[in-house]
Amino acid sequence: MEENNSNSIKFVVLMVAAVLLIVVGGLAWMVFGQKDNDADDTGGSSATNKTSSNDSDSQSVVAAESVEIVFTDDGFDKSSYGVKSGGEVTVKNNSSGDLQFSSDDHPTHLDDTELNLEVLAAGESITFSPETTGTWGVHDHLHDQFTTTLVVK
Repeated sequence: MEENNSNSIKFVVLMVAAVLLIVVGGLAWMVFGQKDNDADDTGGSSATNKTSSNDSDSQSVVAAESVEIVFTDDGFDKSSYGVKSGGEVTVKNNSSGDLQFSSDDHPTHLDDTELNLEVLAAGESITFSPETTGTWGVHDHLHDQFTTTLVVK
């Protein structure tokens, strides 16, 4: 009987140790894993300072007084553009179809609503001046596979 009782105690001790190992490991992963995620998402997700998934590229974008974003049948001519807050952005539709320049998130376009423009027919362009600083994902709402990034500094 004592041997049975001893085996039961060993089993309980092993189970408690396994549970503690899992709990401690999970807590460590959450703490250290969260720090890595926070370091990658330096801009947060607020509507006043949204960052793209590749923030290191946006840091190297030069913010000009004015920028021209050209859209063709193959999409935007650059992966990112930079402009100073209050500077001029001209969106030029050089494609053979319509373009609706819109901020992420598709289809709601709420990340920076000042970037949501009217539909531009082929050959048309529009100029606007964004004020809200941040790194903003934008896309053609009509063909949302075409994306680019606008950095407003």
